Amino acid sequence: MRIPERIVGFLELQNLKFSFEFDKDKFELKLYHTTENDAYERIFEGVKRFGFDLKKHKWVDKITIKGKTAEMYLVYFGTLDNPSIYNGYYTYKVDWYYITDDDDEFIDEIRFYGREIDYFYSPSRTFQQKIKFKNEKYNQVEYMGVKTVDCEALNGGSYISGDVNVEIFCDSYATMHPLAAMPLASKSYFRMKFSHKIDIDEMIDKVRDVERFFEYVSYRTNVNFTDISTYIVIEKGKVRNCGKLVFKMECKGEQNEKAKKRIIRAEYLDNHMADIL
Repeated sequence: MRIPERIVGFLELQNLKFSFEFDKDKFELKLYHTTENDAYERIFEGVKRFGFDLKKHKWVDKITIKGKTAEMYLVYFGTLDNPSIYNGYYTYKVDWYYITDDDDEFIDEIRFYGREIDYFYSPSRTFQQKIKFKNEKYNQVEYMGVKTVDCEALNGGSYISGDVNVEIFCDSYATMHPLAAMPLASKSYFRMKFSHKIDIDEMIDKVRDVERFFEYVSYRTNVNFTDISTYIVIEKGKVRNCGKLVFKMECKGEQNEKAKKRIIRAEYLDNHMADIL
């Protein structure tokens, strides 16, 4: 599925109904009251709720806010229970959001895409090159061709997390763009397959584990995934892409070319990936 251009819709929070809009650039969730009376009532409630109280010394709770977008997708926002308030209107700083076209939050599989994934498991394995030279000196090319080939996924092993068995795989695939200067391209992905469906809290935990895994194998902390997609099983042996998980980018990608490519390759770890995770 694709993330809508604008993430807008309705949600319910503390038994109150709001319309909302999510700012993708600032990672802010803005709530709007559905009636004028609600807005006036919330002004005084906000002053009472967020008044400075020296007697309370505790961590701010993490919460997940659930809503439904204009496209009827379910969307979940991970944030702190500490919004800013302007005349009764709430704004939440969001750490991550998950949007899905399925009926609930439960998933069977997660796939990770990004530059670090491609360095970890090279997508070039999906291509096979053939070159024919005109003479024995090999200085003139008569023919050069590239074709895609099927590659078996690399099994990274499995491990137990709670009551879930997690299987690890690395795979790649080719794509075609007929009008592009380079019509053939390829991508790799890191896949986690679960023995049974997991909820959104477990999903976030597993993603954090994978982040730490790639920080370990790449010797750095500025690791970013360009795409985290979720899948559900629709029938035996077949899955469907049902959602996208997006985190607030805390750091820029690595700019140093040598540092980017300094990574422990998947082939060396083989089925020991699960041991590290």
